[in-house]
Amino acid sequence: MSVLLSDDELRAWAKQVKRALFDTSITKVEGAALVCPDIRTRKPRKDDSPFRPHGDYLVITAPCASWTRGQRFTIELYRDGRAHWSGPDASVREMYLPICKQHPRWRVPPLGNVPMCVVLRERNGWEGEAWRYAFSIEHEAAALALVNLSEPCAGNNSLACQPFRPRNSMVFGSWSLTLDYLREEDAKRVAETSRAGYMAFHNYSETAGAELAALLKQAEESNLNHWAGDSVKSGVNLWKARVTLCDEHGNDIAEVDLSC
Repeated sequence: MSVLLSDDELRAWAKQVKRALFDTSITKVEGAALVCPDIRTRKPRKDDSPFRPHGDYLVITAPCASWTRGQRFTIELYRDGRAHWSGPDASVREMYLPICKQHPRWRVPPLGNVPMCVVLRERNGWEGEAWRYAFSIEHEAAALALVNLSEPCAGNNSLACQPFRPRNSMVFGSWSLTLDYLREEDAKRVAETSRAGYMAFHNYSETAGAELAALLKQAEESNLNHWAGDSVKSGVNLWKARVTLCDEHGNDIAEVDLSC
């Protein structure tokens, strides 16, 4: 069961979200996003989806970004660590994706003890899928180190020619690794109910974070804390949930499976 945030912890989180909106240029003026002073309560309704939060929450209202079609949007921050965006048409999604990409830690309350997970998102253009690997935020430093080591690949757009132009041709062969965050409760739930393609789209592990930290420590002690690629056989690499540490001959000397 989640540990609930106090009034002061909710307001500290709202301040962090306001700053994230400004840093990602969703709001052009730092004071444009307004935090309503009163803490409100939303009771559950019969027609609610299972993902619609309820309980005590703070409301942030702000003008939509200039590159969207909307006028204003709202963000509700709940005591249990959930956040809910609402606004006109597709503008909410158009703003939500950039803030998650550029400032993913906006959803982590800076104070309080809500159990959170760090999530590694592997986008694989060869399979045309994205997989998420969640583990305790206690090992956030290891996740961040892996993202910083990784070398994204833009892919091959040679197939993008007329009249044959498949929808995903521009990202065929691409690969990237990014960071995200989820409440531990949500990370476990989506992993349990995840759909699957090449593998499950959402994965949660109790041990992968500690194992990844140990692998990266070994890489640093062995002077192998660089990315292994086509031209460099040694170092760290991630491919389809499998993090490997290779010696100068390309032989695996350690590995971690983030999906289990």
